[in-house]
Amino acid sequence: MKTMNHYLIIALILLYPLVNRAQNVEVDVNLNIKHSVGGISDFGRERHITMHSSLYENAWEGELDKAERLFEDLDVQLGRDNGVASFLHQFSPEDENNRQHHDPDSLSVLLDFWQGEYQQRITDRGLLKYKNEQSRGTIMGTNPHPTYPTLSYFENGLNGSTWGRENGFTWIPQDIETSAAWMVQYLEEFFVETASQEGVVMPEYWEVINEPDFPLNTGQFMMSSWEDIIEYHNLVAQGIKQKLGNRAPKIGGMTWGLHDLFRGDGISRFATVNYVDGFYGNTAADEVAKAYARGQVDTPLFNRPRDTPWYQWDVIWKEFIDRAGDNMDFYSVHFYDWPQYQNQGGQRRSGGHVEATLEMLEWYDVFINGKNNRKPVIISEYGAVANSWDPMPHDTRFDWENLKPFSAMMMQFLERPDYIELSMPFHLLKAQFRDIDNNGDGIPEVVYHYKTLRDDDGDGVWEYSELVKWYELWDNVDGTRVDTKSSDPDIQVDSYIDGNEVYLILNNLQEQNTTINLNLFEDNDNNPTSVRIKHLYLEGVRNIVLDDTTTTNIPSSVTLRPEATMVLKYTLPNAVAINQTSVENKFYGEPVSNNQRVAINNGDNTFFVNNVTLPVDADKAEAMIKMTVTLFDAPQTENGFLSINKLTFNGVEVETPFDWRGETQNRSKWFGALEIPVPASLVQTNNTIVVDFQHVGEVNIVNLLTWDFSKKPGRSDQGNTDPDPIAVTGVNVSPNTIILNQGQTSTINATISPANATNKSVIWSTNNAAIATVDANGTITANANGNTIITVTTVDGGFTSSTTVTVNDNTPPTGDIIVIEAEDFVNTGGTFNDSFAGGPGLGVNKTPTNINYVNNGDWAEYTLNVTTPGTYDVEYLISTPSSGAQIQLFVDNTIASTTNVPNNGAWDNYTALTGGTINLTAGTHTIKIIASSATTWQWNLDKITLTTGSTFSGKTTASTSQYLKLYPNPSSGKIYIQGLGTNSNTTIQVYDTKGTKYPDIKLNDDHSIDVESLSRGIYFLKVISKRNQTTLKIIKN
Repeated sequence: MKTMNHYLIIALILLYPLVNRAQNVEVDVNLNIKHSVGGISDFGRERHITMHSSLYENAWEGELDKAERLFEDLDVQLGRDNGVASFLHQFSPEDENNRQHHDPDSLSVLLDFWQGEYQQRITDRGLLKYKNEQSRGTIMGTNPHPTYPTLSYFENGLNGSTWGRENGFTWIPQDIETSAAWMVQYLEEFFVETASQEGVVMPEYWEVINEPDFPLNTGQFMMSSWEDIIEYHNLVAQGIKQKLGNRAPKIGGMTWGLHDLFRGDGISRFATVNYVDGFYGNTAADEVAKAYARGQVDTPLFNRPRDTPWYQWDVIWKEFIDRAGDNMDFYSVHFYDWPQYQNQGGQRRSGGHVEATLEMLEWYDVFINGKNNRKPVIISEYGAVANSWDPMPHDTRFDWENLKPFSAMMMQFLERPDYIELSMPFHLLKAQFRDIDNNGDGIPEVVYHYKTLRDDDGDGVWEYSELVKWYELWDNVDGTRVDTKSSDPDIQVDSYIDGNEVYLILNNLQEQNTTINLNLFEDNDNNPTSVRIKHLYLEGVRNIVLDDTTTTNIPSSVTLRPEATMVLKYTLPNAVAINQTSVENKFYGEPVSNNQRVAINNGDNTFFVNNVTLPVDADKAEAMIKMTVTLFDAPQTENGFLSINKLTFNGVEVETPFDWRGETQNRSKWFGALEIPVPASLVQTNNTIVVDFQHVGEVNIVNLLTWDFSKKPGRSDQGNTDPDPIAVTGVNVSPNTIILNQGQTSTINATISPANATNKSVIWSTNNAAIATVDANGTITANANGNTIITVTTVDGGFTSSTTVTVNDNTPPTGDIIVIEAEDFVNTGGTFNDSFAGGPGLGVNKTPTNINYVNNGDWAEYTLNVTTPGTYDVEYLISTPSSGAQIQLFVDNTIASTTNVPNNGAWDNYTALTGGTINLTAGTHTIKIIASSATTWQWNLDKITLTTGSTFSGKTTASTSQYLKLYPNPSSGKIYIQGLGTNSNTTIQVYDTKGTKYPDIKLNDDHSIDVESLSRGIYFLKVISKRNQTTLKIIKN
């Protein structure tokens, strides 16, 4: 492996202190290592270098030269149209026999005419030659007006105009079924299959409705509900797929415009359903219309408080996925920065916000549908908007504010080539329909800002806007993606190779000049001979510059302007041999809660990423934790609000950065992704991440990414990226004595010293497997009467510690304690398939010490042999971070108790929970437990303990438990038993929750006992006198 730095550059570097170079950002590019995600490694120009326009727009009239330059010279792909369907809907005649519905026969005639009309238009404009290539990968759909039942006559084209009313265009859809029926017929009859046929080619993607969140129940007049919008997606998708079969495009949504998932609604909507009255008169017909409109609006989601945090996630996105996700082929998303320039406020979504939104959407989709059924995403609009700009004269600075996210956001999309199938920056061709001409003189007083072509001087000649510089910057970029890495998350980097040409793209998310050291690694002395450097940046307030230079002096570093983008095109003597690989994998973390967020606690916060496929060779691999969080928006400084005090990954402390992707987001909350590199050697199949945050907030998602390299990549820091190993200094096991009956199991714990030792691997062994065996997890199985020694040995250092195991026969302890280990079930089942999340499918999951992956409806059965009949108290050792969990217990198929399980904030923080009482006769019983509430993710269970203060052997022996009291309880030392008689000849037997008997405890003269020698936990004291006995529970601190 060789680094492409000239000898002169190396000599100069050696003359200066290394600290000067360390202040720069290091960018590494491994030219021979292909970087693939989900099997995709190409740039995909047709998927990303796109324009929000259609070949059939009237705006192309007289602009053939512009089309030739855009399509042929700059290789731009057209891609989106919402206008054709909306335009044709307003001309659809009403069915005279079925009012407020379209006439299917008349629509067929209309669509047939417009097929020929659109074909003729592109022919007359000289655009027919582009029909084939510009029909690939297109997105089409509709706007809310007039196709959706908005109940509005004000924005429905002909239906709201004087001419329309005079000529009979007065009907509008009244329900979603009517609109869906029109849509199905439209797609079936209007589109053709190939470019050689006359008409418009069927799009690849169909967005059901564009940005319905903006007009819904606002002054833009859309009287409807979230429920109907979601169901409309179902009706359209089901109808199209049923009618068109294999001809159907991919159907997707919800294409809504605002994505601040952690916030309230974000749109000012009417507060009560009676708002509809203000849009009608007082005639009898109006009263009928008002009543109908109120019925359309008045739904449960309308009445849900809109100012509560996470409304946009809980009500809009999550409800959509839950109710319509099964029928969607893709999800459609819009992202916009709200610039601060000439604007009050402003919010930055490029960077962290985009990452967090995509992480939440992807994680929940995988959680619901499984990793193999994850739905792709298309970004059908992205860029920058500001409402305050609308009445202002056009300022080229507005174009710059769009050019920044065009590159910044797209580079984030390029990181997910297997997930984001297509992205489209938002700017329209001429958008004259968006200009405002108040006095009707043909000269608009307000001109739309987001245009590719502009005629601001009104001379009739359309010139390119500054936005075309984005296409000039990205011109020719193509090829195979190769490995790159930046030492600063605010410097985005990507690289593609096409033959002997290497494209290196750098983007600056920071608001200052940044010097970047370029480290190109190539195995075959195939060094660049020239480089073309294009640099798009802002100079002054509104001067947008695209520098374009070519040189044979290959720079080892470049300076990137604030929020600028640079594309370097290296030319090499020979085609690059891309013969090594880097395979990127994402592993999805366990749910942090039922609603995708959990409050950050002071101190440790624990998260899990399980079922990870380990890298083939950890020495070559790289890994990263990616946490989606909501924190206070603040400067990214050491010990600041966005910093982490401590993070351990599988027990090893890992250094954490405090500089995250993107700058401040200019609002109270910072919604972003914390990207934390971790040593690949620490990655395990099941991983535990413990984080101590500097400040409060919420955690949403914790994922793990790995890069599996076929060769170790070149890195500017050639040192070992793993932390210095920390040696083991000792090991202790607990408990150090165990008493078991034949067939019982018990797990002992090994505590490694120090706690942050690098290699905590241990080996368990027994000196007599006939008496008891031990597995790799420290779980002991009792086989036969006798004593044996179980020993644990550390792999690092060979330190040992032992436990003495005594095995008795199968006769249970005399008295009143029965312990059912949760993992000892004989049957299980359920109705919720949790295999997508790593669970067993239907039923509970068995581990060596408990059961987990318990979903609503899951059950487990146990066979119980009872020797002592009586009334038993039920106690569960149980844990859950879910709210609303519940457990029911059945005895011989008869329900015996129902117990609500409180949320204790974790899956493995087992606490005792009283579960009522049950009556058991002597003999064999079937005990069944079931997760009985509607909460999807229920609880983890360690064991069930049954205790009674009475025994039955022909006659009843009275219990003294009601007269005995313990204090203090819990205790760490001495406990007093109140209620014993004087001169009481009493024996105190001790059992733990596994049923293991400990040595009897001496009762002191003051009726106290010493429990200092017991380990922390729950124990049962059997207090036995000559006349009676009872069982009491103690908690040892």
